[in-house]
Amino acid sequence: MDLDNKSFREKWSQVKDQLTSTEIDKLELLVNKAHQEACAILQGNMPAKTISYPELIMVKTLLGEGSPLKITQALKHSKSKVDSKGQIWGNKKYEQLDLEWASSAANYFKYKNNKAPFGKNAQVISIPDDVNIAIAGDWGTGYWRENDTPAKKVAVQMLGSQPDYTIHIGDTYYSGTKGEMKDNLVKIWPKGKSGTFAIPGNHEMYCGNHNYYAILPELCPLQKGASYFALQNKNWLIIALDSAYYATGDFYNVGSIGSKEGEQAVWLKNVLGRTDNRKIIIITHHQPVDLSGKVVSNLFGEVNSILIENHFDSPAFWYFGHEHNAVVYSDLSAIDLPSRCIGHGAIPYGIASDLNVAIGDTVIWSESESANDPEYPERVLNGYLSLLLNGTSITETLFSENGDLRWTQSIDFEDVSLQFQNEKELKLE
Repeated sequence: MDLDNKSFREKWSQVKDQLTSTEIDKLELLVNKAHQEACAILQGNMPAKTISYPELIMVKTLLGEGSPLKITQALKHSKSKVDSKGQIWGNKKYEQLDLEWASSAANYFKYKNNKAPFGKNAQVISIPDDVNIAIAGDWGTGYWRENDTPAKKVAVQMLGSQPDYTIHIGDTYYSGTKGEMKDNLVKIWPKGKSGTFAIPGNHEMYCGNHNYYAILPELCPLQKGASYFALQNKNWLIIALDSAYYATGDFYNVGSIGSKEGEQAVWLKNVLGRTDNRKIIIITHHQPVDLSGKVVSNLFGEVNSILIENHFDSPAFWYFGHEHNAVVYSDLSAIDLPSRCIGHGAIPYGIASDLNVAIGDTVIWSESESANDPEYPERVLNGYLSLLLNGTSITETLFSENGDLRWTQSIDFEDVSLQFQNEKELKLE
């Protein structure tokens, strides 16, 4: 949908009709703040902490209120900029000043108090002991540049690796509308030979998750209508959780699995009760740690407390998206375990300066290779994660949109266990 001032004003008016006066006051404060900070950024005054809500940046411009031409005028004399989190500040498709983000804001407020019922009957699915899984996050942009779209290039590479299963870990843009879920995910998502899975992100929640649940029977029949699931074999338990439905904060930005007495938490406890000695992998849309790897999120606390209560150590690995970056965190990060941000499935992003201080400490590696994209000169490579489980061993590989190997690591946990046992025996002697 192409937005124009008139259609957006009508839609925004309908949104405000559904809000209380207190909610309207808060909304106007957020919109004004987003507009002012965007103007400052475009004028070269990049703040240390940039705004979190691109959905609100162009609202004043579309409404024609106040001094909306400031952004428009600044754009005429400004090159795209990359902020500290890697977000590109320009007005091209999916950049921070893309007008279509404003439609997401309208949908968010429209459905904020009208969410679909939370899906139940989550499945625990048996998978082979030797299995190939491909995972991409924040991929649902659609093929807006046909074959040259990052999402298309990533999909081709994923299919070429012949995965048994594929998993999308959330965000279908702009706001998970019925058409976007169909065109940007169902029709084009690369399906695994044995099945495909999808958990929701905050953008699916902008339409109350209604359209996400509607596509599950067609795209992800193995999930049986639930937005969370588990995959298990003899050695591994992969738990994919819905961190979006109960997410808090504006625009569902603060991930959560809900209360400890809620459906998802109770299911997680039951699954852990049957886990035995399997190594645990957690998958969520939202992050367990901030981009620098130095601050623990509420989501990590929620999940880890359930693990501890059920006599489990922290997970062996945690995979997540939400941040449009590719980052490999060390076990020196704030959560003391290896985690990977793989939110670089398709959205154009640049080099995040927040990661510079973390490399060699909390961060092992992050993507910084130029995509050599003439339309988006600042863009670095998009890509996906390949996960190979072979008995007790795991091989993680990040591939680029061009099929290049960007980072890889293999660990055999049987060897690790033997080494640990030998060290214990040596100490006893």
